[in-house]
Amino acid sequence: KCENVVTAPDEAENEESANELEMGMPYSFTGSKRSFAMLDPYWIDGPNKHTKRTKISSVILLRKDGASALDEQLKSEDAIRALEDAANARGYNSDPFLNPHILVRNTERYELQKRFFKRLFDAVPVHHINVGIEKTDTVLERIKEILTGARERVL
Repeated sequence: KCENVVTAPDEAENEESANELEMGMPYSFTGSKRSFAMLDPYWIDGPNKHTKRTKISSVILLRKDGASALDEQLKSEDAIRALEDAANARGYNSDPFLNPHILVRNTERYELQKRFFKRLFDAVPVHHINVGIEKTDTVLERIKEILTGARERVL
């Protein structure tokens, strides 16, 4: 299922996307800044190849600026504020917590989302990774360290 995808070359926001559509592609994700796709896990590789639950060990929030440290571990309140600030900075005021799929948008729903993220961020470490200060290889290495626990084992 696709949302906000471009289906006509004249709707495309860039030339690459327009070319894809002119070559016969049914739609283009790169033609819109807010396109999404949802995949059914059964479609990917059948019912025995996925799980309905997983254990989260870390949360990584990405940001891009030239002033912050590469990795900053956040308290749950600071992590929630970072999500709220990111949504506001990108003009997604109507998409709380960067989630355009919230159907009911009222104070009660907003507080419910906030409680959800508070429980999540209280349960696992939250890292704010700055992708704008280091080279991609360095950022990826730090993310791998966080996900595998390599740095924590070394210390």
